Amino acid sequence: MMLRVVVLVGVVACLACGDSGTIGGAYSGSCDLRASFGLCNEYDSQAPGDAGRLASDCATVGASWSDTARCPRAGIIGGCRLPDSAVSGNLTAWYYPGSGYSTADDVRAYCESKGGTFQSP
Repeated sequence: MMLRVVVLVGVVACLACGDSGTIGGAYSGSCDLRASFGLCNEYDSQAPGDAGRLASDCATVGASWSDTARCPRAGIIGGCRLPDSAVSGNLTAWYYPGSGYSTADDVRAYCESKGGTFQSP
């Protein structure tokens, strides 16, 4: 299950490569994958064209995109913020029950192993 979540994060993120010129810290949107993977991704500081491609990629995997709403905070186990090397800007992946992680310490260990910064619920 954990491998499936990691691969999906990469799939949703990696298809949005290409543009330059990030929006200075602006919120770009969220992709809600909780129903299938116990995960919700928030994106910020994306290049102008990346947010649109992320929205399209999100829909392709059967998830819900929002340009304005953040991932729901209720039920979060923990999060991982990474400068996303596959797209411009940053990705914060929020993990919920069903993600393959049971505790905040599990999320912290995974996040730190990827060079990310753990985010408390």
